Amino acid sequence: MTLDSPITADALMQQLLDYESRALTHKPDSGEDAHNSWNGLAFKLHDYTLSVDVVLIDEIIPPPKLTPIPGSADWLLGLTNVRGNLITIIDLRMFLQHERTPITSKSQVLVTTTENQYLGLLVDEIVGQRRFPMDTATAVEPQEWPEIDVYLSRVYNQNEIDWGVLDLGLLLHDQQFLDGAA
Repeated sequence: MTLDSPITADALMQQLLDYESRALTHKPDSGEDAHNSWNGLAFKLHDYTLSVDVVLIDEIIPPPKLTPIPGSADWLLGLTNVRGNLITIIDLRMFLQHERTPITSKSQVLVTTTENQYLGLLVDEIVGQRRFPMDTATAVEPQEWPEIDVYLSRVYNQNEIDWGVLDLGLLLHDQQFLDGAA
């Protein structure tokens, strides 16, 4: 069939039968790669390329309008309401590196849920989802990840780029993080 030839009922039926035949013989991935890899949502935070477990992120939103929280830490930006859910927004760069994240057209907020509360982490840019082979994980070298190494669980190297894995559990249970209203 070409675009300039008329499509007959017989030709359409033949095309549909061909699609069905190919669908029935298609063998999906065995899942072996999925068992030997880790899926992360990759993002940039100033000079760092980081990732977080993709299953821990509920959604990604642009930086919303905020209601400030008086007396809170400077990295706790405020609260916002997204579809009826109250979300606390954190400037992740400010918390980790003591430097304000500039809001640009690439800025995004990673929304996660912890103990039935929503938390949004402002980041510089979302790079996308990455699949990292498990056997390429290396230990975190503190000198290569100053200020943030204590929140990283491991590092993956992909295409000559080191991707630090931000451990949300470590971050969300850090006493300094929990004392954000002080």
